[in-house]
Amino acid sequence: MHADDEAIGVRRVNKLTPGSNLLWESSRMILPEHKERILSHRDEVRRGGRRERPVMDEQEWERINEAIKVLDTIRQLQQEVAALRKEVSIQSAQVGALLAAHDIDEAPQWAKEAVDAAVAAGIVDTPQGSSLDFYRFVTILHRLGLISRG
Repeated sequence: MHADDEAIGVRRVNKLTPGSNLLWESSRMILPEHKERILSHRDEVRRGGRRERPVMDEQEWERINEAIKVLDTIRQLQQEVAALRKEVSIQSAQVGALLAAHDIDEAPQWAKEAVDAAVAAGIVDTPQGSSLDFYRFVTILHRLGLISRG
């Protein structure tokens, strides 16, 4: 309250004032459809909160059931996509490991003698940047005596 109001004995009424209309106090206007909804809600509460079930024809039920089937299919597809992404991630790591093993900058120590012999014999012209399989194969051929120094 303002000091002037107290001095002349005027009492302001608001939504917290005892006996005020708490439902309509904040607004002096209400739309007719809102008033109807409030009144129908009040009637529902008086009936024990029970509402009448909406009546749906067979076609509406079929559409709802079809939508549920579509949602189930979407959920299954999402699970499959997640599983495939996981598999792709695993395979990507495996491919990375295979590529790393395939492209070796320098011949391993155990294959140097065989690679040098293959280069000297003119069989290999690029001994760097080959795979372990290549180095193993050249080493086996050299140990079998099939590669001799030129």
